[in-house]
Amino acid sequence: MTDESNRKNPLEWAIFGCSVLLILVTMGALLWEVFLTDSKTADLTISLGNPTTLNGNTRIPVFLRNLGKKSAENIQIEVLAEPDQKSELTIDFIARGSKAEATAVFHGTIPRNAMSAQITGYQND
Repeated sequence: MTDESNRKNPLEWAIFGCSVLLILVTMGALLWEVFLTDSKTADLTISLGNPTTLNGNTRIPVFLRNLGKKSAENIQIEVLAEPDQKSELTIDFIARGSKAEATAVFHGTIPRNAMSAQITGYQND
């Protein structure tokens, strides 16, 4: 084989350069995530959806988001409804940057403004 047949053409060099650049950008993003993120715990937020009534029971969707950089386990949620009704929910796991949904069920018809929800505890992964 001659020297000329082993030389790379410009297209091969362009593909090689793009591949190297892609690998460097990926490694940089991973290193940035590992060393420069501030959040050391899960950042959980909770919200309630619109209630629906079926067979004399009110069902309330409960939405949980983890805005933090760590996952959380065994999330305990308490949903209160007037007068003096309580529903306790447990979500086993929520990964960082993800969402979860559950449903609280109460007896009778309960208006949306008579409900509240709070996270009572969780375990950092």
